[in-house]
Amino acid sequence: MLPGNHVDVVATHNDRTGAIAAETILSNVKVLAVDQTASSNSNEPVVVRAVTLELTPTEGETLLKGKAQGSIQLALRNPLDESDARRKEAPVEVVKVAAPVKDPSITVIRGTQSITTHLISDMSCREHRNNDRNQEAS
Repeated sequence: MLPGNHVDVVATHNDRTGAIAAETILSNVKVLAVDQTASSNSNEPVVVRAVTLELTPTEGETLLKGKAQGSIQLALRNPLDESDARRKEAPVEVVKVAAPVKDPSITVIRGTQSITTHLISDMSCREHRNNDRNQEAS
C-alpha cells in the first residue's frame, strides 16, 4: 500500500447470533501516508502499523464507530474502479397486477403454421366435465 492508493474500510464485528459480520463502512478513501520501515537488504513484507487516510469529519466518526464495534481492515482498490462499495438498500419495485384476460388463448407457432387454442376458465372447465359425465350416464 502506497500514498495515493485508494482503499475501502471494512469493519468486522460479532452480530447478535455470535456470527462474524463484515461491512464496508467507507469506500474509495485516499491513502495519504503509510508507516514504512525501510531496510535495503530485506525483501520480506513489512507489517504496517499506521496508515493516514484522507477523511471528512463525518467519515472520521464512521471510522471510529467501526473500530469501537470490532476491528477494521483496509482493502486496496483497483485504481480504475471509482464505484461505491458500501451496501445500498435494494430499490423497491412496484408490481402491478394485470386485469384478467376476458378471452385467454395460446398461440403456438411452428414454422409458418400457427394454431390458436382458446382457454376456458376454471368454472367453465367444471361445467364441461359435469356435462360430459351427464351425457355418458344417459
